[in-house]
Amino acid sequence: MPADITLVKGARDAAPKFNEIELFSEAQLQSMQQMTIARKAAKAARDAAIGALVSDITVNESLTPPEQIDAQYAAAGNIRNQVAALAAQRAKLPVNSPEAFALDQQISTLKQSFNNISGNAKDFQELQQEYVDGSWNMSGGVKEEDRNKLDAIFAKNEYTVEFDERGNATYITEFGNMSQKDLSNYYLKDDEMALQIVDYSDEALSLGSQGTQMEVDGTRYNMLKTKIRNDLRKGGEARINSLIYDDLVEGQSLGLTDLGDQQLNEDAAVNAIMNRLMDVNAQGYSEYKAKPTNNPGGNQEEESNLTPSEKQRREKAKLNIENTRKALNNMPAPRFTTDKKEADKLGLNAEEYNKFKIRQHLATEITKIVDSDGGQVVMAKDGRFFLTKQNNQGTPIKRMDITDLMDGYMKGDKEPLFKKIEDGIYDTEEVDYQTNPSDNIL
Repeated sequence: MPADITLVKGARDAAPKFNEIELFSEAQLQSMQQMTIARKAAKAARDAAIGALVSDITVNESLTPPEQIDAQYAAAGNIRNQVAALAAQRAKLPVNSPEAFALDQQISTLKQSFNNISGNAKDFQELQQEYVDGSWNMSGGVKEEDRNKLDAIFAKNEYTVEFDERGNATYITEFGNMSQKDLSNYYLKDDEMALQIVDYSDEALSLGSQGTQMEVDGTRYNMLKTKIRNDLRKGGEARINSLIYDDLVEGQSLGLTDLGDQQLNEDAAVNAIMNRLMDVNAQGYSEYKAKPTNNPGGNQEEESNLTPSEKQRREKAKLNIENTRKALNNMPAPRFTTDKKEADKLGLNAEEYNKFKIRQHLATEITKIVDSDGGQVVMAKDGRFFLTKQNNQGTPIKRMDITDLMDGYMKGDKEPLFKKIEDGIYDTEEVDYQTNPSDNIL
């Protein structure tokens, strides 16, 4: 359609007049520019405030297991977006309004959830290292299902992780899921309590060897029973479960079963330990009664036929034997930390390693006692321990394998080891052993 010539001419004639009209004054233009600058400044300030709010919601890869990095980045991005959106709403509200306060609370909760995610990742790495170092000595009371989950998460890294709205992690495996709390909800074999029971056995045996026979509900009995119950409670349910499912030492347990109630299990453990201590005490008391000095009906004819030097040697040997028994009965329990690297180097599992460390401790203590009489305990290359005897010239005259006797001692059967030390180090029949070493070392 052709243009209307009349309209065209009208526009042409009006143009000069329109150009002469001033739309905005100088003052108006300056005001508009100032308003634009102010709006830009306000937006920049708001953006900076939002940026500051989300700046600390960042993934620290050095503190995050590689298997969790992607999930943590996804969570961080989601939380940053939510915080930014809430902060934009917050900027439009009066500072002290209830609505602004509610938004501040939401922002704080979101940021705390990410702090939880980061903290859990750091804790995970520490828990993983503990598991790798100590899981080989895990108690037999830990359920097989939980062992499989922990192995998948810590040892094999075969898991995925999800976070709830508070940043709590759930670890998902083919064997089932575990929360962050569940990761540390397992326990190792309680070697500390096992060694404590050895201490109590020593105490009970020492009482018997010195002529004190414990009676059920007697003063000594009740004192030991109270100590044992207090020690069990210090270790909690994990300690009692370890006594139920794990051997004190290899092949030796208290014969406990899970009764389904913690108090019943505690009572059963206390009674089982006390029964064992009563047996040990009775053994010590029998040894006490068997000593000639405590049994006036001894062989008086033999005593009357001894020469003065023989009597002197016998009295000295008797004193040495008494001191040896006393020292061994009061021997301090070994204190050591299970060292997996050392155990691996020696080719020993957890039970074998703990037994080896106790043997080492026992060997050291025996050597301290018999060293002044030419005795010592040495370890052979195959790991067995030998009691040796030297004459005054330092020449070995006896060499006796006491490895099995040491193991018996650990289980409470101390008399065979005592007897071996007495016969091997303080034998009064060997009149000339100090000067005439035998050619045949036993």
